[in-house]
Amino acid sequence: FSVYVDEPFGFGTEKYYRTITTRKFQEPLVVVKDVKVSGDHGGKLEKREAFVLEVLVQNTGQGLAENVQVELDYPREWVLNLDRQDMYAFPELPAGEYKQIDFNLAVNGRYEGTSLPLAVKIREKMGKYAQNKDNIVLTLNQPLANRSEILAQIATTEIKDVMLTSD
Repeated sequence: FSVYVDEPFGFGTEKYYRTITTRKFQEPLVVVKDVKVSGDHGGKLEKREAFVLEVLVQNTGQGLAENVQVELDYPREWVLNLDRQDMYAFPELPAGEYKQIDFNLAVNGRYEGTSLPLAVKIREKMGKYAQNKDNIVLTLNQPLANRSEILAQIATTEIKDVMLTSD
């Protein structure tokens, strides 16, 4: 672009030219990468028994996602959220980063169906760079991953000592 002053008596300035380098907007894209259903001791998904819906949310775009909100949508007349927290918020989710969210749930004894529809709704600051996962269907008597085995594996991870200088 150029800037100059045009003065009626001819005492204006010479044009000053300036080039500014820009780049294309880097879009974030927040999606549900994976969903898993687990229980404390494995087993099956049954009425009146607690289970955990593990949701992995990741920013698969190149830009920074801001004000990310992840909400579980479920039939409240049949499912109890044991933590009473249906929505989680993250101020920022940089490109490539992920968050694991655990929803502790239980199906009540009044439920008469065999499959349970759930959905994960995601919103971000701009309102157009997130994808919901609407087709999560759990089935009564489906096998549950053994959560205590998974947690034990995580707890026994070996941490290697690192340093920048020699011994």
